[in-house]
Amino acid sequence: MQWGSVPRKDLVVTKGEPRKIPYENRIRSFAACCGTHLFFEDSKDSDTIDFTVASLDDPTPFAPQKVIFLEDKLPWVAIDESIPSFQTIPEKKPNE
Repeated sequence: MQWGSVPRKDLVVTKGEPRKIPYENRIRSFAACCGTHLFFEDSKDSDTIDFTVASLDDPTPFAPQKVIFLEDKLPWVAIDESIPSFQTIPEKKPNE
């Protein structure tokens, strides 16, 4: 599944109210109407929210910029070797 990340203050839900479910000290949000996975939050106060790119009205502009969690990759998943990839989450540089 392809994910993006957005500052919490910039996230706008245009219709409905997501159903939030606590899971392993994090919060997962789903579309109440159909159960589609929408968001993933580290906490209710986290600065950013991860979102499923496929849930956007137009996901076209959101091409992958990196691959993370290769340690969990299924054997049949093909990885684009032209973008950076990491076994887990890469460490942030001081200016990020």
